[in-house]
Amino acid sequence: MFVRASRVSFAKEDDAPIQLYNEKIKPMWSSQPGFHSIQRFEIVDGPHKGQEMNVLRFDSQDSYDKATKALAEQREALKKDLDAAGVKIEETLLLNEVS
Repeated sequence: MFVRASRVSFAKEDDAPIQLYNEKIKPMWSSQPGFHSIQRFEIVDGPHKGQEMNVLRFDSQDSYDKATKALAEQREALKKDLDAAGVKIEETLLLNEVS
């Protein structure tokens, strides 16, 4: 299993980021071969409390790499939408399951 985890923060509180997630982000990724799941988690403790971790899972790094290449234009447009909604991607981790 290959995972991309992105920590995001929000400049304002409204439903625009959730709407983007439900209407654009989730369908975009889930349409790709090798897609496994996508989930949102609220960070409830530590220095990043109140931010979110978005976790995207693919069956392999190869299928993730192919998906990112196939979605390059959509992802760039979506980054602009996220920026307009006050969403900032703070950090991204790429993880390969070891056991």
